[in-house]
Amino acid sequence: MRNKNAESITLALRHIFEYLNGVPHTIWFDNDTAIVKIEIEENHIKKRTICDTFQRFKLYYDFQEVFLNVMRPNEKGTVEQGVRFMRRNLLVPLPSFDDFDLFNKELLDKSKELLKREHYVLKQPIIDLHFEDITELNGLPPTPFESSSVSFRKLDNYGRLTTEGRLYYYLSPSLAYQKVQVKFLPDTLEIYDEDGRHIMNVPRLSAAKGARYINWSPYIRLLAVKPAALYNFSFLDLFTDTEIVERITKLNSYDLKIFLEKFADMIDSAGLNEAINKVTTLLKDD
Repeated sequence: MRNKNAESITLALRHIFEYLNGVPHTIWFDNDTAIVKIEIEENHIKKRTICDTFQRFKLYYDFQEVFLNVMRPNEKGTVEQGVRFMRRNLLVPLPSFDDFDLFNKELLDKSKELLKREHYVLKQPIIDLHFEDITELNGLPPTPFESSSVSFRKLDNYGRLTTEGRLYYYLSPSLAYQKVQVKFLPDTLEIYDEDGRHIMNVPRLSAAKGARYINWSPYIRLLAVKPAALYNFSFLDLFTDTEIVERITKLNSYDLKIFLEKFADMIDSAGLNEAINKVTTLLKDD
């Protein structure tokens, strides 16, 4: 999974079900905060609240969930041992890759080879035990579950969306104070207006509290109107080369306005990273 959220977890489980062509009767889960919130009192769980996405998912696939007790690592010892086995056999030395989905397919092919090994206790081929388990699975529903959730949010005066976990998405200053519908997908947020008209898609953040995504182009165009506000915004942080930063800060007000407008055009046509590379190359060669 690229991100750890309820939508990513349910999508990963769906892929497992589809690969097995069936659904287990019961699945044991750790108390991952992405799918369940727990209230603990004196080392005992007082209350568990399953998130809406996971609740819909388990009802759709009709399996029974069992959550482990907190601070009882022995309850999942076999699972942890299996995880360590897969890491040692598939992820050592630490791999590097450019295509996440392709790498996942390669891992799946390698894991199939491990099924040919003999079980360390039962002394039978693991693949035979695997197929015995598969015959006990429940059938799949006719259509797959869509791992998503939708909620209404009001943007602040910056046109900024704040989600759970204090993650910030700067969408556009033109959207300040507007109410929007947000469709949460595993790796993407789809933004719609109140009437359901699509506005934009943004990548979903997976970082710690306080992380932010900025849709730079409209904010840079606003900055071009008042270039003096450049130092009150994090625009200069986009450039890691101090020489480039110095050259930008030495531009007069008119030239800075033109530069910001051209830079926003570059972002719209080529994307942020390519725009940064072009500006860096042009200013260094100038």
